[in-house]
Amino acid sequence: MKSLDDLGALLRAAVGAGAPGDEAIGAFVDALRERAAALLEEQTGALRERCESAERERDWRAETNAYLEREVAGLRRLRDDADRAHSKLLAHHRELRARHARELARVADAALESPEEAAAALRALAGELEGTGE
Repeated sequence: MKSLDDLGALLRAAVGAGAPGDEAIGAFVDALRERAAALLEEQTGALRERCESAERERDWRAETNAYLEREVAGLRRLRDDADRAHSKLLAHHRELRARHARELARVADAALESPEEAAAALRALAGELEGTGE
C-alpha cells in the first residue's frame, strides 16, 4: 500500500465481503489521515525547530565572525600605527645619540685649548639631555 487512498480502496473491497459500510470506511480513512498528518507535523515540527535553531546559530556565527574580522583589522591598523611611531621615535633617538656623540667629541677636543668653553658646552649638553635645553 502506497497511500491512504489505497487503504480506502482495500477497505471498500472488503465491504463487499461483509465489512463495515462505505460511510464507516470513509470515517476510518479520514481519521487515519488526520492521525498521519498529526504524526507528520509532530515529527517535522521538531525537525523544523532544529533547522530554525541551526539557521539562527549560523547567522549569529556569521555576524560574530564579521565583527571579529573588523576588530582584527582595527587591531592590525593600530599595530601598524604603533610600528610606524616606534620606528620614527627610534630614528629620532638614534639621531640624538649621534648628535650628542659628535658634540661630546667636539668638547673633548676643545677641552685642552679652552676649559671654560668646554665646561659651558658640557653644561649645555647636560641641559639638553635633562630636557631643560640650556
